[in-house]
Amino acid sequence: MSRVRIGALFGATATIGMLAFASVDCAQPTEIIVDVRAELVLCEPAKGIKRTGIAVASYDKIESERLEIFEGPGCDSPGDRIGTLTITPSGAKDEAVAFKVVAGVDKPADQCAPPYDGCIVAIRKERFAPGKSKTVTVILAAACIGKYCGPDLECNPKGQCVSTEDGGVGDGGDPPRPEGGPEDGGPDAIPEAGVDGCANATCLGTCNAGKCEVDCSTVGCSGNVVCGGPNVECLIHCATVDTNCTNVRCEAPGNKCTFDCNTTGGNGNHGCRDVACASKTCDVTCSGRQNSCNGVYVDGGVNIVRCLDGQQEEQCNNVHCESAGGTCSRECTNLTACGPITTCNPTAACNAWSDGG
Repeated sequence: MSRVRIGALFGATATIGMLAFASVDCAQPTEIIVDVRAELVLCEPAKGIKRTGIAVASYDKIESERLEIFEGPGCDSPGDRIGTLTITPSGAKDEAVAFKVVAGVDKPADQCAPPYDGCIVAIRKERFAPGKSKTVTVILAAACIGKYCGPDLECNPKGQCVSTEDGGVGDGGDPPRPEGGPEDGGPDAIPEAGVDGCANATCLGTCNAGKCEVDCSTVGCSGNVVCGGPNVECLIHCATVDTNCTNVRCEAPGNKCTFDCNTTGGNGNHGCRDVACASKTCDVTCSGRQNSCNGVYVDGGVNIVRCLDGQQEEQCNNVHCESAGGTCSRECTNLTACGPITTCNPTAACNAWSDGG
């Protein structure tokens, strides 16, 4: 069982069920930070999310675990963040943990239950990395209201049940889980990244010598972690407009994630929509089209978001940086290129927030 520390956006510090408080190790924290966000249409209190709850438990108990932490209605204003939750291990520093996020839209969150009519549910399984802080971004989508994908799949922005491992589409319901434990591939078995960074790492493209390159014009990137692992460097291309660079996540805590949102083709405007990076270095470049980046969430030690074409309006719209002890930069050719609804936390980290943040 894991201990839980509650982020400021989820209210006062509290325990969950039998969970005890964690001591804070500032030098080398072993923790998972759950960053819960929602599509902006769901952030309006009058017609959006009424309340959001979270439960934390072992993987075999998470579906039945009662919600104990609540936030809402809607989202933090301005923006799309509902709240953050920090989880630390109570036993081994590489143990597995699961969490469940439930948002009530047509009913209160504490009344949501399978098949989750009028509610949105997301269940994730993660493993702690000793001495590492790992951020997991969960984005709740309107298309997922009443869509129950079971414990092993997640709902993408199109309302499809997809695998968090390979992006494959399933039919939701109650998929079977393997029996047994880590020694025989059971629920607690999560493969570790290999020495070269590629073995057992998440990469929806090609991975060589610890570098994963993903071309989202040829693979299904939307709604997936397209690249991830402690020893892998990620390069993600979103060069074609109005395709499948929506709700794309990169999780490479020990290395670098680069998003290339140079949208030069097609007839539309959007390239990267709601892309998220949790890495040592997060580097996002937006160019070529109006609104080429609409929704950028960076949470790394060094965070850079570049808006290179000053002739395009709102090229970097809805950019958010959360960097504890790191730096945030949003470099705009001019203020026209940088759109509104932008946050940077802590403010002291914004050393080059050229539009005033």
